[in-house]
Amino acid sequence: MAETIDLRVIAPTISRVLDVPAPNGAEAAPIDEVVDTLRAADRLALVVVDGFGSSLWAHVREDVPVFNRIAALRHREIQSVLPSMTYICISTMLTGVSPSSHGVTDLQTMIRATRSPDMDSVFNRVRDAGGQTLMAVHKRDVAGLDVERFADRTVLAEERNDLEIYARVPRLIREHSPSFAFVHLLDVDEAGHKYGPYAPEVRQTASGMDRNLSGLLACLATCGYAVVIVADHGMHESPERVMDEGGNRGMHDGSVQEDLAVPLLWATANELRDIVRGR
Repeated sequence: MAETIDLRVIAPTISRVLDVPAPNGAEAAPIDEVVDTLRAADRLALVVVDGFGSSLWAHVREDVPVFNRIAALRHREIQSVLPSMTYICISTMLTGVSPSSHGVTDLQTMIRATRSPDMDSVFNRVRDAGGQTLMAVHKRDVAGLDVERFADRTVLAEERNDLEIYARVPRLIREHSPSFAFVHLLDVDEAGHKYGPYAPEVRQTASGMDRNLSGLLACLATCGYAVVIVADHGMHESPERVMDEGGNRGMHDGSVQEDLAVPLLWATANELRDIVRGR
């Protein structure tokens, strides 16, 4: 039986690929098969497709051909962490420590944690080794966060959709070639919350994500980036399709396996070039 691993493996795995020390206190070993594939990479992008858990992916599989081609190359299912909320999950994947260790529960606790001299992350390790970093996120999600502590270059998208991220990240990649790029894509999660994860609107959103992701990956491949793609959590339908107090039909509190099983994909730059060309 395969060992169950969770988001704590992301930080030590990326660190090993980029040949920098893992963040202090990292609680998991790197995934050897990822390291063995990508160890020759000088630059790496971590793309987080928010909310795109394994169950949702299975539901829209015929609508995401680029994602599927990467998964056909290499794919491993891993677990999110509890509680399976975005701030908590991303803090875990970038630090390599469990939620009980990093203490992040929401934006305010993330701000406090990142101001602590004790918090370490992949960003710190890459910069300490002399590499540049890039962070592409939504401005609302990092309001008050000292992003300059982590990233030399930033995309802070003003809108809740991902179009600004898809438009601006390639330019920064071409101009600055950061050693580590972190890209957070929110469209699927937003649609899943609004309509429920298995609604037709989510299928349409996932299809658009796949088309836009293809363009981003083409740029990354041309610029010599290996890529790791992962979801932070999945999502399940609210009971009897009743909206919660926030008006959401989809939720991810970690109470069911749909919230916890997430896909992990990875590819070299050369492999990505062939994939986005349809080979």
